[in-house]
Amino acid sequence: MERTNKLSAQLVEVQKLSSKERITKIAKEKLGLINPLGPFEVLKINNNTVNTVDEVVRELDE
Repeated sequence: MERTNKLSAQLVEVQKLSSKERITKIAKEKLGLINPLGPFEVLKINNNTVNTVDEVVRELDE
């Protein structure tokens, strides 16, 4: 019974620490992050473009 109570208390603590409200508050106040006002932009590129960019970046690293 005592073990069950302890587990329940820990579960409640984890739920409080991982709540969306808490994380949003930390993101805004401590990290200076903001929610975007609109939808994210999506850029679509094909595999050839990804491979080309990958090759260029690897050449720059050499």
